[in-house]
Order: sequence, then C-alpha cells, then structure tokens
Amino acid sequence: SSGASDDLKRATELAVRMVGSLGFSEAFGLLSVAGVPRELLGPDIQGAVLNEARSLLERSQATCQGLLQSNRAQLDALAKALLEREVLCDDELRALLGVAAPMELAATHLHARRARFRRSALTPSMDQHGANARPRLAPRKYCL
Repeated sequence: SSGASDDLKRATELAVRMVGSLGFSEAFGLLSVAGVPRELLGPDIQGAVLNEARSLLERSQATCQGLLQSNRAQLDALAKALLEREVLCDDELRALLGVAAPMELAATHLHARRARFRRSALTPSMDQHGANARPRLAPRKYCL
C-alpha cells in the first residue's frame, strides 16, 4: 500500500541520514559524508553509505520483529479488545497490558496543571471565590 511504501521511503531516508550525516556507522565513524564536497564522493562511498543504511534497517527490523514476537499475547489481546470496543482509555489499556500507571508522573502532571491554573485564573481584581473564577481542571482521560 502507499502507506507502507511511504514508511519504507522515510525509514530509508532516515537511515541514510543517520549513517551519512549523524555518525551512526562504524565504517564512517563521526565523519559526516554530507560535509564532503560531492565531487569527492565517488560511487564506492555512496554505495558504502547505502550498504550501511541497509544494514541498519535490517538490524532494526530484526529488533522490531523480536519485540513483536515476545509480546504476541499482549498484541493479540489488544487487537481483540479494539475489535470489540473500538476505543480503549488509558486505564483499560494499562489493565489489558498489565502495565501499572506511573502515579508519580500523573501526580506531577496534575500538580503542574493546577499551578498553571492558579496563575492564569486569578487576577488582582478577583479572588478564588470571585464570581469570575474559573472551575478547577479535572484530570484528562486519554483514550486510544
């Protein structure tokens, strides 16, 4: 499909950039091929960049396949639940996958939201009990 084709094109572009410009290659080390004038880059260098990029993509694919295979039961359960309900909220998703909610992060996020609310909701002419005070923000429920 065109979506898969576009994904492969973007992955290839990223891998070539990682190898040729960002130093993600043992063969080139920290050398940025992008910084070398084009006339100095022969077909052998260009071919080496493409080979390194292909190798990077193949290793990434193997890692991804391993992760999918090792988590197959969770993926099947997720697919079944999505087919049944179409929408899963964060607590349902966490229960399904057996992942505990990061309470510290949630508490920190809520604390930051409340602090922003207190700063933005009150002006010098109104107090917390004023007629124009904004209501308290409820924690957001994230759904998939």
